[in-house]
Amino acid sequence: MSQWHPGAAARTRKPAKPKVPEDSGAYSDLGTHREMIEDSVRTEAFRKAIFETCKDKIVLEVGCGTGILSVFAAQAGAKQVIAVEANPEMADLARDVVAVNGFDDNIFILQGCIEEIAAEVDEVPLGKGDQYVVESVGRLKFGKVDVVLSEWMGRAAAQSLVRQCVAFARDRWLKEGGVMLPARCCLHVGPFSHASLVERQTGEPARRASKCHGVRPSRAFTAMQGFWGTTPFGVDLSPLAFHVSR
Repeated sequence: MSQWHPGAAARTRKPAKPKVPEDSGAYSDLGTHREMIEDSVRTEAFRKAIFETCKDKIVLEVGCGTGILSVFAAQAGAKQVIAVEANPEMADLARDVVAVNGFDDNIFILQGCIEEIAAEVDEVPLGKGDQYVVESVGRLKFGKVDVVLSEWMGRAAAQSLVRQCVAFARDRWLKEGGVMLPARCCLHVGPFSHASLVERQTGEPARRASKCHGVRPSRAFTAMQGFWGTTPFGVDLSPLAFHVSR
């Protein structure tokens, strides 16, 4: 089983091909990216780490989205940034962002799931600007990257399937002693409840009230409470309220 640490040694046994993320289409919605970028604590933490790490480095970003982290790396003085984005729409938009920020000479964007286009990534020329046409510069398959960068954290940190793609990139291209950004995360969990949220989602107060009187909560009574009683699009979904809070 793959271990999550920088510069892991190549496996003697061929690893199973990682699963291609099924949620990549969700990231074509700019609203999703806006939410992430507007999280100032999260974005500034990435920016600070990138500026502390990427100067004079070759950087591989997995799942570049809007391209903002790749631009940070270029601003930090990275020698070269290779950015891979699975979603075609976002890859095109990232190219626009890179160009308008003046970094299309050293940010190389490829479109596709990184496991599926690994051979194409291998052929990326190492160099920037006019050096891309110089054969002596070499290809990525003959070298390694210094930094693997990715915004792989989903909700509750562990949700996003992008982590599997990042692990694939790490094992194939990260040099020994290379840096993962981020390399680890700490998840702090605390109990939380809000009466109006519970009521809106499940109609729980109605069921509790009926149980206090020894009466099984009826569909009609429960449907009077919360979202599941609003009959969205004219459909009665009140039976679902009994399952949501279980």
